[in-house]
Amino acid sequence: VQGPARDKGDKRKIIVILQKAALETVKTKKGYELVSADSHKSILTKLKKDISEYRPDIVHQCLLTLLDSPLN
Repeated sequence: VQGPARDKGDKRKIIVILQKAALETVKTKKGYELVSADSHKSILTKLKKDISEYRPDIVHQCLLTLLDSPLN
C-alpha cells in the first residue's frame, strides 16, 4: 500500500498493488476463461506454469475487501 496521493480534483487516493496476483485467460472449448488452478490444472501443467500462482479467487476476495473498507 502506497501513501496518499493527489489527483487533479485534489482528492486523496490510495494505490493498492497485489504482487504475484496473476490473472490470465486461456482459450478452452467453451471460449476464453480466467485461468484458475482448480479448473485448469492440466493446462497449467502442460504449459509448465506454477499452479500456486493462479488464484483468481484471492484477487477477487481482496477486491471485495477493499470495496467494503472505509478507504472506499
